[in-house]
Amino acid sequence: MENINLTYTYEELNKEKSFLLLSNFICEIVTQKADKYIIKEDERILSVGEVQNLFIDRLAAKDDEEYDKLISEIMDKILF
Repeated sequence: MENINLTYTYEELNKEKSFLLLSNFICEIVTQKADKYIIKEDERILSVGEVQNLFIDRLAAKDDEEYDKLISEIMDKILF
């Protein structure tokens, strides 16, 4: 079996941690709001899991600059 050496920079690890935290936060909010809101796509009501995946996919599609801006905006709203 071949040894695989995976190395990450400090910034990559921090981004991955923040992505996981934000993804879990999104999933929790979507679950809590599921009975109050309905999201449709092509006249079909999306399940909670589909809505969660939709938000997480949009989050994952952001480039580094957009992602950093989003994190800054979130932190500004939390801290100030």
